[in-house]
Order: sequence, then C-alpha cells, then structure tokens
Amino acid sequence: MLKQKVNRVNRRVKAQIWAVFGVVGSLACYGFWFIGAIGIVEGVSMEPTIHPGSLFLMFRYSDSNPPRRGEVAVSSIPPSVYEMPRYSHLRKHPPKITLMKRIVGIPGDRIVLQGKSQIIPPRQYALEGDNRIKSLDSRVFGTVPYQALIGRVVLVLNLPWATSGTPQ
Repeated sequence: MLKQKVNRVNRRVKAQIWAVFGVVGSLACYGFWFIGAIGIVEGVSMEPTIHPGSLFLMFRYSDSNPPRRGEVAVSSIPPSVYEMPRYSHLRKHPPKITLMKRIVGIPGDRIVLQGKSQIIPPRQYALEGDNRIKSLDSRVFGTVPYQALIGRVVLVLNLPWATSGTPQ
C-alpha cells in the first residue's frame, strides 16, 4: 500500500517536472527567437580568435543594450559596399550574408579609416576583423550604421572540426 502511494507521488512529481521543462523550454525558444541567434562562423576574417566552423551565440542589440567598443558583433553588409565597383553587381540582389567583426570605434571616437582621420558620426560604428590581412571591414567600406548591426557575440565554441583557414 505504501509502495503504491510512493509510486503515484513519484509519477506525479515526474509529470510536473516535465511540464515545467516543457513550458520553460518553449518560452526560452520563443524568447530566443527575438533576442538572440545561434550560427556557424564562415570565413577567416576573425582568426586567430574565432575559426571557421565554430558555433556562436549572439544577442540582438537594442537601445537599452547598445554596441560597445571591443566586442565582437554580427552585422549585415553595409549599403556602402554595394557602391564599390567590385561589388556593384550585387546591388540588385544583395546576398543574405552577415559579417562578424570587432567593434573598434563608436560614435565620437577619432579613428583613421581609408587613410583619413575622422570622427565617427552618431549611430555609426567602425568594424575590423582580427585577421587584418583577410578582412573586408571599415578600412574598406567605412563606418557601419547602427541599423546594420544585428547583435553581439556572447559565446563562441571552437569545435574540434572547426578548421583554421591560415597555414600552420
């Protein structure tokens, strides 16, 4: 008799635990859709810090959570890229590609871009890859508008199969 009661209580507790996990999991997935994203790194512009094939977790920017100097950000390709002759053919059908770069300048900073010293205007940011030789960044296309910034990278998993794009 006592064993049956214990089994009933155990089943009820297990059902409640699974219900809590289900609700919390559903809310987490739904909320994460709006506040973050998971992705896989492609390209070598952030080496040696982040390797191609690595997994990353990103939280979206908001006015209460603005971009900060030094953090790694995910950005859409800024419109100024399509004005460059080399990429003008992409203007009509821009690819859905994002860039992962480090924020090196925030509004009000004085930086040197494209050989000129300038002050970064409001709601503009300067981005550079850690691999300066193989990075398409603000040194080429200038500052990036706040609207092009998607989010900050908060976690990177350099997985065993993530390969370095630079020769050893």
